[in-house]
Amino acid sequence: MNLIDDVDSLTVEITEGTNVLHNMSAPPRSTITVSPLIRSTKWSLKEESQQSTSSSGLKWVMRIDLDELINSHIKNFAKSIKREFERKAASETDEYVESLVNVEGLTEKEIKDAREKALFRKYFPYLRLRSCLVICRYAAGLSEKVTFEEVNSYRDLPFESLCDELRSASALIPVPENLPSLGMVLAADKKVRSTETNAARVIYVLSRLNGTTFVNGGSAMVTGRLHGNIKHDLWVPE
Repeated sequence: MNLIDDVDSLTVEITEGTNVLHNMSAPPRSTITVSPLIRSTKWSLKEESQQSTSSSGLKWVMRIDLDELINSHIKNFAKSIKREFERKAASETDEYVESLVNVEGLTEKEIKDAREKALFRKYFPYLRLRSCLVICRYAAGLSEKVTFEEVNSYRDLPFESLCDELRSASALIPVPENLPSLGMVLAADKKVRSTETNAARVIYVLSRLNGTTFVNGGSAMVTGRLHGNIKHDLWVPE
C-alpha cells in the first residue's frame, strides 16, 4: 500500500484538542552532505601506493587467515590430513578420475593432480568448514580442546547442517573486546601484517558479515563459503 496515494497534500495535527491544518505541498528542504567511505577504487586499494589510511579513508584493525588459524589450533593438522589421504588414496579409485586416462592431451601430471583433487574432495568434504566448526565450538566453550578426530566426527554431516551448527555455535561466542561497532572486511592487501590468532575474534567477525560489512552485535550468519582460503582484512572508517 502506498501511503502517499492515500493522503492529500494536507495533513492534520492534533494540538491541544484543536485541528490545525498544515499545507505540505511544499515541505521544507533539507541539505544532506555525503562523504565517501573509500575515496579510491577497490583496484587501487591493492596497490602499495594506495595502502595508507589517509588515501583509502580506512583504518586497519585485523587480518584473518583461516588456514593459519586452523593450523595453529589443531596439532599436526596438515600431517594428519596427508597421512590419512595417502592411506585412503592408495587403495581407492574414482571412476571419473580414472576415465581421464583416456582423454587425449592430458599429461600424467595433470591426471595425477586431478585424481588427488577428486579423492581429496571425496575423503575430506567441507574440510575447512568442519575445522572452523570445531574451533568455533571451542571458542564458545562447548568443547575442551580442538582435535583432528573431532573434525573427522562431522564428516557425514551435510553442508546445510554444518552451516547450521556453525551458526548456532558462533551465536554463543561472547562479544570480543576491542572490535568496532561497524567495519568492512576486504581481501587482504599486499602489506605484511600480523594475523589474528584469537579464534573467538576471527569466528565472531566472519559470522557477523552482511556482504562485506561487519556488524558488531548482529545476528550470527554463516554462508559456508570457505572452499578457498582468502585472507581478509577488517577495516573501519577513519
